[in-house]
Amino acid sequence: GVLGNIDWSTFDSTQATQEQVDEMEKPIGRFFMTIPKAEFLQQAFEREMLGYPVNNVADIANDPQLSERGFWTDLPGPDGKMERHCGGMAMVDGDRLVLDLPAPGTGQHTRDVLAEYGFADGDIDKLIKSGVAVAS
Repeated sequence: GVLGNIDWSTFDSTQATQEQVDEMEKPIGRFFMTIPKAEFLQQAFEREMLGYPVNNVADIANDPQLSERGFWTDLPGPDGKMERHCGGMAMVDGDRLVLDLPAPGTGQHTRDVLAEYGFADGDIDKLIKSGVAVAS
């Protein structure tokens, strides 16, 4: 088909018309629909090609690279049971940034957060009393 008629040694994608791109995408799309995501990623890696599958939440949760890199952090949930969370987004000097506990909607950390932003204890009390801030 259209892909077989292209001289790939001289093909320049920046010069392709939208019509040519649309025609190429049809067989390429059909081909990729037959390949599992993990196989696509492995083949792209082995062939040193740029490519990454579009992942859903389950794919990300089971990504072996994220596990190998220690991306996940277990933190206690509201019920005290451990929950897996995404870890810090970066590594600094070989250590992943620390992920603090997520603030529950109960106002558990209200005083700490407002104090960090420079609010005095009396002002925090007023905010809580007036209903502007919630604290447990």
